[in-house]
Amino acid sequence: MNYCPFNEIKNLTLEPISFYFKTFDYDFRMGMHHHPYFEIMYAYQGSFDIYIQSPYPYQSVKKLTVQQRQFIFLDAMTYHRLVIPDEKQRMIYNVELEPKRPSDYNPCNVNTVMPVDYYSIIHNCGLEKLGYETSGGGGKYTLLTDTAQVEYALKNLIALHKEPIHTLDRALAAQYSIVNLFLEISECLKTVSFGALSYIKKANEYIANNYVKKISLDDIAEHVGINKSYLQRQYKKYTGSTILNAINTLRVKNATYYLKSTPYPVKKIAEIIGFSSKQQIEYEFQKRLGVSPSDYRKQFDNIFVDHYPEIYRSSSTPFSLPASANEEKNDKK
Repeated sequence: MNYCPFNEIKNLTLEPISFYFKTFDYDFRMGMHHHPYFEIMYAYQGSFDIYIQSPYPYQSVKKLTVQQRQFIFLDAMTYHRLVIPDEKQRMIYNVELEPKRPSDYNPCNVNTVMPVDYYSIIHNCGLEKLGYETSGGGGKYTLLTDTAQVEYALKNLIALHKEPIHTLDRALAAQYSIVNLFLEISECLKTVSFGALSYIKKANEYIANNYVKKISLDDIAEHVGINKSYLQRQYKKYTGSTILNAINTLRVKNATYYLKSTPYPVKKIAEIIGFSSKQQIEYEFQKRLGVSPSDYRKQFDNIFVDHYPEIYRSSSTPFSLPASANEEKNDKK
């Protein structure tokens, strides 16, 4: 089965070959398999397990639990299986992207109008770190917490691709949705890269615990124990964001949870997550997501997508699993 590793994309474009947003409320155990697509699975509600298996001769299996608001990136040809071990309700986003020649995937001639150099995006945005973890000889993956807007980017990508693309404006939006997904993932990778800097980590911890309050740079600097101006410069240097922007991004991210899961009016949600007014939450939403809070809420009404292509290339594992990872009565693939 021909494939291209994520870090080796050159002169190729990406097609969302398979994607879904759906609920699992039953015991589900997928068979171990691999495919030539990059896969991203996001725990929108609840958690799920992923087993990663190394290819021959290692045959080791690693179990990972993807917690709510986390996601896992799986490189092409990585053996994996999704397991939901009970009947508690989970909601999962999933998208699989296939590298293709621009001439083979070019809806409405979009690659001529807006060509995308994914190789440059990967290597200029720190995305070469994706897939750097392995299960001991193969099986490349990365497990990340959504500290940016990956959830929204995935939802937007799926919504734009669930129907055939017949117009150039739709093709341009769909093309950008893929780029935007990786830009949001790159923001999450930045969080990992500066985690070793204790004072930035302490600042983020303070923001995470106090963002619903009216907090100032002085409060954060005092908690961290360094000069306010120095903290601002270093935070910007290592995260690419100002502290104020980080606070408001976190507020917007948590507001999305209330918009999707509660009937609270926008003004009430603004109060809950620390914005001073309805006008401020509307401004920050428009700035970050390009929509108002009310329009964002409407996008999640009755959403259910489960798309698979007529031709789907996938192979099950050619070797046996260890007993602990292979005990399943009703394998589903």
